[in-house]
Amino acid sequence: MTVSNRFRSLREKWCLSQTDMASRVGVTRNSWQRYEKGELPNGETLLRLAELGGNVQWLLTGQGPMLVETVAPPDVAGIPENGDARAVLSYLQTENARLIVALSQAQGALLAERTRRQQGLAEMRPLLVACVTAVDQLKQQPHVQMNAQQTADLILIMLKQMQLTPGDTPVGPDAPLATL
Repeated sequence: MTVSNRFRSLREKWCLSQTDMASRVGVTRNSWQRYEKGELPNGETLLRLAELGGNVQWLLTGQGPMLVETVAPPDVAGIPENGDARAVLSYLQTENARLIVALSQAQGALLAERTRRQQGLAEMRPLLVACVTAVDQLKQQPHVQMNAQQTADLILIMLKQMQLTPGDTPVGPDAPLATL
C-alpha cells in the first residue's frame, strides 16, 4: 500500500469526506487531496493526525497499526466540588493510577518496536556488507568509473532486488546478484 493509499484509507476508516478530514486536521481540502496523491504533509499536520489517533508511523511507512490508542484526558467532571479533601485525593489517586497504566502500556509498545527495528537492522547488516563488497569489486575494474551518488544508488538498487523478509537467510558476498 502506498503513502497516498494510506492517507485515503485513514480518512475512509473514520468515514469522513476529504473536506471533513481536512477541516479536522486544519488544512485545506486541496492540501488533503495532495496527501492522498502522495505528497507528504508537514510535521504540524502529522502531529494533528496523531492527536486524532492516527499512527504517523503507519501513514509514512506502512508499519504498525493504522490507529493508536490515545489516553483520554482526566474526567474533570469527576472532581468533587464540595471541597472534601479525601474525595479529591481519592480522585487524583485513581487518575494517577490510570495514567501510570497507560504510560506503562505505551512504554511496552515502544520497547517492542525498538527491539523489532534492532532485529531488522541486524538482519540487514550482512546484506549491506555484501552489496558494498560487490560494488567495491565492480569499482576496481579499470573501465568502471562511479561517483559517490552513483555508488549509493547502485547499493540501494541491489538491496531492493534482494528484498528479504524476516526469516530469510541473508546472502553473503559470494551469492549471485540479480541482473541490474
